[in-house]
Amino acid sequence: MLESRNIVQSMSGKGNCLDNAAMESFFANLKPELFHLNRFDSVKSLRDSVETYIR
Repeated sequence: MLESRNIVQSMSGKGNCLDNAAMESFFANLKPELFHLNRFDSVKSLRDSVETYIR
């Protein structure tokens, strides 16, 4: 399914559990601080909010 959408899956050769630690930490903060507190009418509004959150 990923290949049909030209998406490359990112994984280490070993599958080390620490590979995604930084992103897991980011999403653990993003969800309660932004996502769960708001309602998004479109993907664009969600994308804009995430970009603002990151900045």
